[in-house]
Amino acid sequence: MSSSIGKREISFEDKTRENWIEKDKHRPINMVFWYPSTETKTTAIGIGPEEEPLFTVGDYALDGEVDRSYSHCRLAVISHGTGGAAYHYAWLANTLVQSGYIVVGINHHGNNLYEEYTPEGFGFWWHRSEDIHQAIHYTITESFVSALIDKNNIVLIGHSLGSYSIINALGGISHPKAYYEKYKQYIDDPDSGAIPPEIEDKASFVNLINRLIDSDHLSDVDPAYKETFIPSFSIKAVCLMAPALGETFGIDGLRPVKTPTLIVIPKVDTITPNEFNGYIYEKGLENSELLVLDNKSDHYTFLATATVAGKALHPIFCQDHPSIDRDEIHSTVASAVLDFFDKHIS
Repeated sequence: MSSSIGKREISFEDKTRENWIEKDKHRPINMVFWYPSTETKTTAIGIGPEEEPLFTVGDYALDGEVDRSYSHCRLAVISHGTGGAAYHYAWLANTLVQSGYIVVGINHHGNNLYEEYTPEGFGFWWHRSEDIHQAIHYTITESFVSALIDKNNIVLIGHSLGSYSIINALGGISHPKAYYEKYKQYIDDPDSGAIPPEIEDKASFVNLINRLIDSDHLSDVDPAYKETFIPSFSIKAVCLMAPALGETFGIDGLRPVKTPTLIVIPKVDTITPNEFNGYIYEKGLENSELLVLDNKSDHYTFLATATVAGKALHPIFCQDHPSIDRDEIHSTVASAVLDFFDKHIS
């Protein structure tokens, strides 16, 4: 085991796509790296205000020197849920680094805690899949840890919308236009709960989605739209946690994906109901295993463990059923994920 876990943030631009916030720039690919470090000094990191964070994350050597005694490290790439952040899955990243992985978490543009939220960031999910490809390519070819990575052993992890992003990146065929048409009546109703609560400018979001529905082709609204992104990397295994947007694929749209996949869901998911999501992924992904958490965990139990301040300010994201210890659930899931990856990595 290395002296500590290093943490470094890196961003570069994808010059083929637009920036929805700073119009004179291109789309940023924002990444958090967790890696083995020789640095002994660590700093506690949380999510939220530094003086009173809302979630605990971990102790890291910030920009610490890489431990070059490591080699042939497996690479894990994490895609967060809608409006979230890579830090929410530090509990899993920490376990993976301690088991010989290098981990990259992506903060998807316009849809993460550390940028301004945009309607496009919430409505144009397919861009996230290209983010994954760009992040992998950069990490294995140009990054400060590229020499340490076993490029033949890459795994992907997603939570909620991040699960959609991964499966789409692997060639799953989704139908966002049909999905939006089906739920148009709910999207047009600001009180229906169909619009993500993080979106403040709900009118702009509704306008964007209606433009998409009314167009003949998605590319009329978003010129960068692609139906699928065919990977060129050695993805050996996938983990989906409380996956979302199963209906956008349908069972047939998931059939092209053959990568071994572990699907982890709570027994009852009040945000992305299993009937329309987790169970669809299980049926459509022929090479999948389903792990149902037989307790009172829920969709947001997979997020980082909350502080007292977090539970008071954002109970929907931070509070679990009184019988649930979020740290224990994280430990259980992390062990299952490691075991699954070990089965499928050479």
